Amino acid sequence: MTIRLERIDNDDGRTEFRIAVGTSEADAWETALSALVGLANGARPPSRKTSPEDNAARELPGKLLKRLRTECRMTQKEAAAIAGTTQTRISDFECGVRTIPHEIAVIFARRFGVEPGDFDVR
Repeated sequence: MTIRLERIDNDDGRTEFRIAVGTSEADAWETALSALVGLANGARPPSRKTSPEDNAARELPGKLLKRLRTECRMTQKEAAAIAGTTQTRISDFECGVRTIPHEIAVIFARRFGVEPGDFDVR
C-alpha cells in the first residue's frame, strides 16, 4: 500500500499530520512514530547493552575518528577547524596519544552520524 501524508493547518495555529498506512503495517508504524515523538519530547533512546565481545570488536576512538574523517575525504586540519582545536591534537587523538574530550566527541558524533560514546576509551 502507498503511504499518504496529509498536513492540516488548524485555525488555532497548530499543525497536525495525518498518515494513512495499510492495516497490516499500522502496528509497526505506531511503534516507530511513538519512538520518534518520544525522542522529540526529550526521551532518551533505550541504552544498548554490550557484551565483552562487542567491546573487543569496537574500534579504538582514534582509529574510528581517522576512519570516519578519511571516508569523508576530510583533512586533519579541516577536522581541527570543525572541532575548534589544532591539527596536532587531531593527530594525537588518532594515534591514541590523547583521549578525545567529550565536548569534541559530541561535535564529531554529530558531524559523522555516530554516538558520542563511540569515541569513549574502552
